[in-house]
Amino acid sequence: MRGKILGFNAERDEGAIGGDDGVRYFFKLHDWVSETSPIEQTRVEFEIRGTTALNVRAEGENV
Repeated sequence: MRGKILGFNAERDEGAIGGDDGVRYFFKLHDWVSETSPIEQTRVEFEIRGTTALNVRAEGENV
């Protein structure tokens, strides 16, 4: 799945992604696998389980 980070709360180590399918997905920092920090508006690729985003990474980055 692909989408865009809508926001990330560093104090709570969690964020939200707007999926290209129109669904909002949520992720925890431990599911962020890119070397860079999660930043709002970053395009991302991820796997889904319900409304949870897993193995979230910056789009085009091989991890």
